[in-house]
Amino acid sequence: MTDTREYDDRELAVLAQVADAVEASALESLLADRGIHVLVESQHTTPFDGAISPERGWARIKVYRDDLAAAEEVLADFRDEQGRQGADLTVRREGDADRD
Repeated sequence: MTDTREYDDRELAVLAQVADAVEASALESLLADRGIHVLVESQHTTPFDGAISPERGWARIKVYRDDLAAAEEVLADFRDEQGRQGADLTVRREGDADRD
């Protein structure tokens, strides 16, 4: 959700670090759908950043401190869904191997 106010780091809190642009976009959309203003602060400077420094992540997702509790709930649901999708993929791979 676009905010016309200028961002002030004292008002912002880091909600999460994300691994890539896809994850950043998905989380940004979920938060915006809940009316939570989001700032995606990219840490990507070269195509090799992730390979050189994976702990930095691709970007930081920041929200206003007033929205942090609600944003953390959205993040928890998002991470739970990612885990379920990962488990589904694992089950499919195991099932595929059994058919060989």
